Amino acid sequence: MQGSLGDENGYIIITGGCDDPLGNQRDPAVSMNLFFCTSVTSSTFKFDPFQSTITEMAQAPHARYRHAAAVANGKLFVFGGRDVNDTLVHAIDVRHLRCMGNSSCFDCYNTRLCLSFTIS
Repeated sequence: MQGSLGDENGYIIITGGCDDPLGNQRDPAVSMNLFFCTSVTSSTFKFDPFQSTITEMAQAPHARYRHAAAVANGKLFVFGGRDVNDTLVHAIDVRHLRCMGNSSCFDCYNTRLCLSFTIS
């Protein structure tokens, strides 16, 4: 998994990534330098380094890997990356960090508090 980023409480948020048991693979018929993943996830986890616990969160709206994430103004922004077909993911997924520790808000990706939009 990739896309880790800490929130203001010291938690580490892990979202998306390649979840193929074999990891990134190479197709020598195409290129010895080209790697791809045959299974991409939208799973999101919160790691609490103080308690050494991992909590599964609501899934992100878009499965992606090779992406980036940033925290600003109390929100987690997940952007870029590629989908399982190696197509660029243009959508930016935004999640309020206040939803991270509140069990009633684990479904934050699907509420009015959060949004997902595409830049064209």
